[in-house]
Amino acid sequence: MTPEYNEEGIYTVCFCIQGEWVPVVVDDWIPCESLGKPKICHQEEGDALVDLIGGVGEEIDIRSAQAQIDLASGRLWSQLLHFKQERFLLGVGSPSGSDVHISSSGIVGMLAQYCR
Repeated sequence: MTPEYNEEGIYTVCFCIQGEWVPVVVDDWIPCESLGKPKICHQEEGDALVDLIGGVGEEIDIRSAQAQIDLASGRLWSQLLHFKQERFLLGVGSPSGSDVHISSSGIVGMLAQYCR
């Protein structure tokens, strides 16, 4: 990303698109809803993080049967610790809902207002 402040609010960000680094010009305007809340979009397929870092992404859905087996056996926790030790870039998310809702796995739901 362009490292210095730009009075015009225009920056260049490089994305790795199909293995090639491509410069993309962006601005610092954030689209908002009528009440001033930032509009947030979701990507159903693919991984935007891969485009930012140029690496390979993997998603672990803890609702899957295999993840539940790995969670119960401790394998999932060991795998996450290994990823941390190897300094992998990690991110997490939870389904929308109430922050007082806690799943059987101990995962707290995100506030609905942040999930739109």
